Amino acid sequence: MYYLITAEDFVRVPAARLGEDIEKVVYSELEKGLPRGIFEIDGNKGVMVAIEKIDYVGEGKIIQGDGGVYFEVRFTAAAEIPTNLECVKGFVKSIMDFGVFIEIGTFDGLCHISQIFDDYGSYDGRNKMVVGKGTGKKLMAGDEVKARITTISWKDDIFYTKIGLTMRQPYLGKDEWIEIDKKIHEKDEKMKEKESKSQKEEPKGKEKDEKKEKKK
Repeated sequence: MYYLITAEDFVRVPAARLGEDIEKVVYSELEKGLPRGIFEIDGNKGVMVAIEKIDYVGEGKIIQGDGGVYFEVRFTAAAEIPTNLECVKGFVKSIMDFGVFIEIGTFDGLCHISQIFDDYGSYDGRNKMVVGKGTGKKLMAGDEVKARITTISWKDDIFYTKIGLTMRQPYLGKDEWIEIDKKIHEKDEKMKEKESKSQKEEPKGKEKDEKKEKKK
């Protein structure tokens, strides 16, 4: 999800800071704009979240009527580039009756209530949580979870970009759910084993009854 990328831009340096180290000024001015708007590189979209280093600063250019000086800059930045089907970690930001919003880095994703559990999930408005009817799993604001990205609808602004998530698959959701799933699986296996034994014993019982009838 996080990558180092190389980017180019023009950075405005205020006239009051022209006497300072230009590279340091450019660095601080770039950081002010973080997280930067949506960009696209090699067909993938994302957002810059940190400036790693300044690689090149060109000559300054003056625009009439503007007191600042514009420098052509090439820099290395850390970028968050979410991709479809990627597994991500995050924290539950808010609980709604239709699902939960999860903070995954710079972005917020929505996990619909039908995609939270591999179970029927119901919204408990009084306690502000979602509960699995069959499993008893619970999800509240602040919980740390793992989810998989299912859809991304990109907009020009990160706050309007929509990311769909699911936690229905094994090993997703809260870590404690893994233990719950193991116990459910073990219980199901024992039930299957018990049913299998009873089915094997039934024919023996029928054979005994048939032998008794023949003797009569």
